[in-house]
Amino acid sequence: MRADRIEASPKLASRRRVLMHILVCKGCCCGVTEKRKPPVPVEWLKQEWRNKQLSASITLTISEGCLGPCDLANVICITSPHGVVWLGQIKLQRHYVRLVEWAEAVARTDALLPLPSTFDSHRFDRFRSPAFGFEKKTSEP
Repeated sequence: MRADRIEASPKLASRRRVLMHILVCKGCCCGVTEKRKPPVPVEWLKQEWRNKQLSASITLTISEGCLGPCDLANVICITSPHGVVWLGQIKLQRHYVRLVEWAEAVARTDALLPLPSTFDSHRFDRFRSPAFGFEKKTSEP
């Protein structure tokens, strides 16, 4: 393993492999209307996933723990073999509707499709570069 990159070689194999995983934050700030954050339509998302039978292709996880960063609430993280996409300031129901429509198209075609341009202005980099603590060390003191 190189010091500047975390690499993983699969040791286990799951019988259930999906195209992607969508994590929706519902932690300390996201969706907490008492903190003046927009709601996260958790039950609606779960119902849509069930109704459209998306779970076989796309895992939806509602995270009760904070995904951060809270200043960009509401946060969504999408992971796939192509990498990770972070979305922030997902404030409107139409954002969630578009997310479900996209997920439905991905499931229907059984292929990863580009994220809709609706989300272009919501993308952010989660980590600074180089990631703190993983810089190459030239020598030990």
